[in-house]
Amino acid sequence: MLFYLGLILMSLVISIDGFWMGIIYGIKNIKISLEFLLIIMFCNFFVFTLSMFLSGWISSFLKDNYTNKIGGLILILLGLGCLYNIFKIKMNNLGKDILIPSKKEKTINFKESFFLGFILAIDSFGAGIGASMLRYPLYLTSFLTSLIGGVFIILGIQFGIYLSKLKIIKNIWYFPAFLLILFGVIKMF
Repeated sequence: MLFYLGLILMSLVISIDGFWMGIIYGIKNIKISLEFLLIIMFCNFFVFTLSMFLSGWISSFLKDNYTNKIGGLILILLGLGCLYNIFKIKMNNLGKDILIPSKKEKTINFKESFFLGFILAIDSFGAGIGASMLRYPLYLTSFLTSLIGGVFIILGIQFGIYLSKLKIIKNIWYFPAFLLILFGVIKMF
């Protein structure tokens, strides 16, 4: 019983990244369709399964937290890219009222869903190595982590949409970019 409780708790901890990313997308009023959510979940499943499968070989090359640092760096770069785009838009549209979060509903495309899946999978890569060393079952662990990750993304988007309706969030147009940077820094340390 404790074995499976540990498996579920590990899957929840690994999947919390999806919740934070979902909040960022929700604040920007970006939806993820079921087909693109499945792509994100598949990326996570594939990388997690691969890391568990290759854990013995991989663990001899990777230092602790190496994958977290890579994932954190990517998130920081994404956040900086968002800030750059926001400032670029603001400079090109001086005098116009540009509100971010957006009131117009958007959806992500295949490329964005694959990229998001890859980013979330990088963090789970190291966890897959650890899960394998704890002798968790390969496919059950990968499936559970991917499923909980998908649910957390959906919950994060819904929470982000709720946050975007709050007056203080509407006045902080750079909030999603700083949230990405902050999340990246936390993942690195």
